Amino acid sequence: MDLGRDQRGDCGGIDYHRDLSIGAIEAGGVDGGEESSEIAYDFRISRYDLPNFSVTIQPDNKYYLPNQNALVKVRADYLFGQSVKRGHVRVVRENEREWNYAEQKWDIEEGEIYEGETDADGSFDALIKLADEHKELGDNEYRRFKDISYAAYFTDATTNRTEQRRFDLRVTKEAIHVYVIGQDSYDSRNRNLPLTFYLSTFYADGSPAQCRVNVSLAPSIKDLFKGDRRDLPFVTVRTNRYGLAKVSGHHLPVDLKDYDELDLSATAGDSHGQTGSTVEQLSLDEDDAVLVETEKSIYQTDEPITALITSSARDLTVVVDLVSDQSVIRSERLRLHDGRGSSEHHRRAGRTAAVDQRGRQRHRVAEWRDLQLPNAPGGAHGARSPPAVTRRHGSAAAPVGRRRLPASGTDRRDVRRCGLG
Repeated sequence: MDLGRDQRGDCGGIDYHRDLSIGAIEAGGVDGGEESSEIAYDFRISRYDLPNFSVTIQPDNKYYLPNQNALVKVRADYLFGQSVKRGHVRVVRENEREWNYAEQKWDIEEGEIYEGETDADGSFDALIKLADEHKELGDNEYRRFKDISYAAYFTDATTNRTEQRRFDLRVTKEAIHVYVIGQDSYDSRNRNLPLTFYLSTFYADGSPAQCRVNVSLAPSIKDLFKGDRRDLPFVTVRTNRYGLAKVSGHHLPVDLKDYDELDLSATAGDSHGQTGSTVEQLSLDEDDAVLVETEKSIYQTDEPITALITSSARDLTVVVDLVSDQSVIRSERLRLHDGRGSSEHHRRAGRTAAVDQRGRQRHRVAEWRDLQLPNAPGGAHGARSPPAVTRRHGSAAAPVGRRRLPASGTDRRDVRRCGLG
């Protein structure tokens, strides 16, 4: 069906006829611009019957830990406010739910069924057993929780009319879910630089949890041949009311610097005794790297921005750029001493003021020049892999990449450009 367009470019409407079957409908079109593209939307046509009453579901918990079952209260209320006093309730586990277009109905594969009559108050309590769901979740190493779909059918005894309400129950391995942000097991880190990452703690229902988090390090399973596994305390932090904490400036314990793979364990606990934990893998290497970070994430318009730069190479010259909207507005050559340095940027009149008003200033390590690493074969002109540039700006560090230097030496070597945002 071709709807065409009016003078304003709007498509016409569709007249819905009674003989048009309900179900899933796909609507598509072609954008007639210079670069034409197809656009498709899926929507569903369904029959709407004004209900006489609505069904309410009240689980006793927002999530369920191992060995816990759910007590779900089901009740119904007429649209004018009075509760339905007499009725039959049927609560069904929905293993699978798929629309049957040919028969114009939902095909539902049902699991456990809980049913009965309402009490004098017009409610029914369904005790739903969750042992099988907990066992299935426990057998999955990667999933932290699982949502199980149910449907409650309430039949009014006076009119024999049935209304339904679908709902989910969440089973979880632990009450608190701990996440390590900025720690990617696929990215290696220089073993001599401090670790920086964020920790987030949330209850299983998604609400933030203020917790005390103990972080420890240990050789990973595949590195155990180098010695006996032992967990060494690394740092203890507290997450704020948003469930977030930053870990930075902490070096690896000396006993663990010889390992290539470490397990980073974070165990959280709140003031009510709820707990949660996670284990992430940390890969280490000898490749030189540079870290760039600012003292904080948000600055006022007239406030100077200080970039703190740390490198595993002890003596190095870098160029620090202040970047806004893909344009370099200030560049500074900086010599690192003992692998550390800082660069301070102040607001200036003109284009810098416009950048301040938009509040989108960023730091960037622009170039590596005259790179000469200690004990490098061939001196400054030897073929070496340059340090990886790692970015931080109010977030966890994330390695950006490396580029191998050419074998023939030059006085100026542009190695990597990376935005930090």
